[in-house]
Amino acid sequence: YYRGPYEGGALFMLIRDPAFPQARFNPLQRIVTLFPQLISTIPIADHQTAFRHYLAYYGAEVHEHGQLVVGHFAKGDEIEAAFLTDRRLEKLETRLSH
Repeated sequence: YYRGPYEGGALFMLIRDPAFPQARFNPLQRIVTLFPQLISTIPIADHQTAFRHYLAYYGAEVHEHGQLVVGHFAKGDEIEAAFLTDRRLEKLETRLSH
């Protein structure tokens, strides 16, 4: 889809042509940016469960060790999140493979 903003609103257009180039993004960049925005904007009681499911959505192999959630991606990149005892996010780190 494409968002075409204009004064007073926006027009959303759906592009259905299979020849249209797909958007390419790094899931780690997206997760590190969007997850903190999400939990600061929308009241989510259990950040840890939400994070685990968000990683799975992006195809990560997810491992949970108590208050630590680690996501492993196919290219070797990793993301690690530490949570407080009330399951709120405390720390978010990434490790990129090169």
